[in-house]
Amino acid sequence: MFKINENYLKLPGSYLFSTIAKKVNAYSAANPDKEIIRLGIGDVTLPLAPAVIDALHKSVDEMGHAETFHGYAPDLGYEFLRSAIVEHDYKKRGADISADEIFISDGAKSDSGNIGDIFSVDNKIAVCDPVYPVYVDTNAMAGRTGDYIPEQQKWSNVIYMPCTAETNFAPELPKETPDIIYLCFPNNPTGSTITKDELQKWVDYANKVGAVIIYDAAYEAYISEDNVPHTIYECEGARTCAIELRSFSKNAGFTGTRLGFTVIPKDLKSGDVMLHSLWARRHGTKFNGAPYIIQRAGEAVYTEEGQKQTGEQIAYYMNNAKTILEGLKSAGYTVSGGVNAPYIWLKTPDKMTSWEFFDYLLENANVVGTPGSGFGPRGGKIVKIKIINPNTTQSMTESIENLARRVARSDTQVWAVTPASGPDSIECYVDEYLAVPGVLKEVIRGDREEGADAFIIACFGDPGLQAAREVTSKPVLGICESAIAAAKFIAPYFSIVSVLDRSRKVTEDVVSNYGAEKFCRSIRSTGLSVLEFGRDPKKGLEALAYQGKLAVQQDGAECILLGCAGFVDFVEDLSAQLGVPVLDGVMPAVKFAEAMVDMGLRTSKVSTWGFPEQKNIVGFPMFTKQELIF
Repeated sequence: MFKINENYLKLPGSYLFSTIAKKVNAYSAANPDKEIIRLGIGDVTLPLAPAVIDALHKSVDEMGHAETFHGYAPDLGYEFLRSAIVEHDYKKRGADISADEIFISDGAKSDSGNIGDIFSVDNKIAVCDPVYPVYVDTNAMAGRTGDYIPEQQKWSNVIYMPCTAETNFAPELPKETPDIIYLCFPNNPTGSTITKDELQKWVDYANKVGAVIIYDAAYEAYISEDNVPHTIYECEGARTCAIELRSFSKNAGFTGTRLGFTVIPKDLKSGDVMLHSLWARRHGTKFNGAPYIIQRAGEAVYTEEGQKQTGEQIAYYMNNAKTILEGLKSAGYTVSGGVNAPYIWLKTPDKMTSWEFFDYLLENANVVGTPGSGFGPRGGKIVKIKIINPNTTQSMTESIENLARRVARSDTQVWAVTPASGPDSIECYVDEYLAVPGVLKEVIRGDREEGADAFIIACFGDPGLQAAREVTSKPVLGICESAIAAAKFIAPYFSIVSVLDRSRKVTEDVVSNYGAEKFCRSIRSTGLSVLEFGRDPKKGLEALAYQGKLAVQQDGAECILLGCAGFVDFVEDLSAQLGVPVLDGVMPAVKFAEAMVDMGLRTSKVSTWGFPEQKNIVGFPMFTKQELIF
């Protein structure tokens, strides 16, 4: 019996723009009187330039006569078009590209998906986040991306390079070494760009680690700033590491006509094998070439008239972008883009997901946008908080996650994990030290692979908190530190109710480290272990209530802090019984983490919490060598 490519079954939902089309069609059917402004896909609205139309008419006439008829196009495309491309797109930019290194196709979208054919399936890709979805989806179809993780909106075997407002939506060099790097500038969807010097760093990096860059320059015609490169081949060394994709849909409005090209220098090799030869073989076998009449139309784009006319069209679209940009800014929205690309990247209002805002725009303004979540985990502007339970009791991890989800905003994604190493409960110094390697492992993974925006260490002793802040620039919060900070907002004095008597000194040290001795009236123990609370919750609740009442009545506590993340399920009952605010550290930690991310705050790397110096570390097989490079 035949078998299917099961990689297709891993893809989440339908293609982004197909989903948008279905939503818009349904709205149009229900509201036939509404005039819809469509900004949901990078299509054009102006007709083809007159020079292009003239070339089409002329070439169509040629196809009607035997002496000028053209059949199959040459594998690489017609020389007249490739030469025009070299002259106008590369030679004028000082880029060393020859005509036989250009492959004419039916569009950059096709080439960006098909280029993966010449690479082994075990290559690891790195993509910007957010990113044009075709890059990831086509690699997923090929079986190169691992498994899709719905709660993280990510693929397990993809290196995501965060692009945030703090970095002007440009990626940083990845800490994990990729084999294939996808870059798109001007960027789809953020409209961001990078300078030539910044792009040179990527070229140097790719040559150093042996990676290849797939460089999507579809929107280069929209570049207006002098320090922004139009092609990656303006950078020294790009011929040995880069493939470039171009599109006539963007520079000349060929969305319904279909024309593009890919550049692969002959210097780009894997060992002794030229990628140029592999793509030529693929191109000749799986593609019969863009039609003659379309290639003649493409040639016309490079004529004096064609350049003037398509330039006017680009100016028109950029003026539209400027109008939208200024209008949204004046309305109080946070926006970017609209300078070197016709893209506007908008931060949705608080507590609205990108799809909720899509629906709001459509229903209230008859405007079709594009939800950012379709471009990757960061595209939806969701705050992603990873909670690490330092002990290895999974039931406790699940309770922590449930509470965190209850208090988190709708635009916040939280998930809790149990480290692969560590004690099943933490009640003494040894337990804390044994837990730290597992905590650091999860922080590093969350930072580099999972796209976490902030971390919470869910143990009241905050084990490994300072070390965790050294291995990431993202905010890291401990539940004890968070609980103490929150308590000081709502009460002049607090008491802590915890587990075993021997744990009191551990807690005293933490309180002292946070400078909270004068606010802490007492640290009381229930005499029960963490695991005993799990085995007999009723007995645990009674013990907590008894010690809590003593703290209020005898110690003068006006707020009770629960000294273990395993107590999260007791907060409501204890609040009702004690008559004073009862705080579990998980709740304030989640809210503080959201605030840190919203404010764009990151861990200072000036000195104390700077990344660890590189050195030889032995005896920790749980860490890869790459993970310990900062």
